[in-house]
Amino acid sequence: MKKILLTLTVGLLALAVLQCSQGDKKVHLRLKYTQGETLHYEQTSHRTTQVFENDSLAKTQSISQDYTITEEVLEVKGDIATILETVLTQKIKKKQDDTAAVADTTEWKDQYTFSVQPNGKVLNMEWANIESDTRIAYLQNYYEQIMPIFPSEEVSPGFSWTQTTKVVLPDDVMEASTTYRVKSLVRESGYDCVVIEYDGTLLIPLKTSDDEPDLLGGLDSIEASGVIYFGYQKGLTVLLRQRLVIDGYREIIRDGETIRRNIKGQTDAEYALVKITQ
Repeated sequence: MKKILLTLTVGLLALAVLQCSQGDKKVHLRLKYTQGETLHYEQTSHRTTQVFENDSLAKTQSISQDYTITEEVLEVKGDIATILETVLTQKIKKKQDDTAAVADTTEWKDQYTFSVQPNGKVLNMEWANIESDTRIAYLQNYYEQIMPIFPSEEVSPGFSWTQTTKVVLPDDVMEASTTYRVKSLVRESGYDCVVIEYDGTLLIPLKTSDDEPDLLGGLDSIEASGVIYFGYQKGLTVLLRQRLVIDGYREIIRDGETIRRNIKGQTDAEYALVKITQ
């Protein structure tokens, strides 16, 4: 009995020491790109969407997609890295109701270049194959609000920070904010990682442009939540799980009539590092 009690006591002490050491350990969250490297990721996602027009259900969609994503480090100059990101997937050409036959697909590629500081702040984005000003503005707003900017100080489990962005609407100025919480230090896929949970609200306005003259305006409110496994020694994202719940509206012109379109949907995605090549 004494031996059993001694074993249990030693085990509890070891667990307490482990928890204490993890809580005390501090790490720096910084991106560490190396020129010439290419990061290879795979992403899976599932999206369900309902579209209402003038309060009547117009369309329901349920789509699952797989993506192959590469981040090619074109240049590291000073503390600024320039990245070429390529996203490959199968684009759905025609999607009918869930009860209909499987939709036709074709390969779809999206490419953009961005420059980023070690703290995660994106300085600019240039889209290679997107001509729609409306879509470019939407994506830039999305990435500006969803991508974390790391704190300057070292962090440990229990640390949190909130990121706020001002969003200018036609008749108002609102704030979108996301809170990040450091939960633990773990080993994931061969990397020492900081586990960061987050949740917040993104506000993305839509404006009319020459390429989409039928769009009068709109706004997407997106509740974002997820968990990031950030490899702090290598300075990269190892794993990301995310949920987006969208409540949006559009005002469009159709045959001379103004139509209010509401969009309600949810997207669940997982984004994982597969390999790094030179």
